Amino acid sequence: MQVLDLQSVSGEARFLGQEGARPQTRALCAVAKNEALYIEEWVAFHVLQGVEAFIVFDNSSTDETPRILQRIAARIGPRASVEVVDWPSDAHYAMQQLAYDEGARLRALIGLWRRDDGEA
Repeated sequence: MQVLDLQSVSGEARFLGQEGARPQTRALCAVAKNEALYIEEWVAFHVLQGVEAFIVFDNSSTDETPRILQRIAARIGPRASVEVVDWPSDAHYAMQQLAYDEGARLRALIGLWRRDDGEA
């Protein structure tokens, strides 16, 4: 699990998602597999710590993990956003690094993060 605190990268980062959305400054990118027993508590804990955007790469869970995350995403409202990405792989460490790289790339490509001075 990597927590991306974009304030420490280059000025204050802001969320540029939906019109009128409040600024977001912390995103969490994680890989999960069969975490149904703990995933809801895990998200709740991190929301209380100030995380406002989650990208969870699901590595072929056979339990309810993806459905629980989708349920959380539907009800969490303006406090945070939760995205679930299907990410099957047997290459444990390489798969995790690729997932983290993809999480950062997805955010950059769709323009959700910018520096406080308006630069991309």
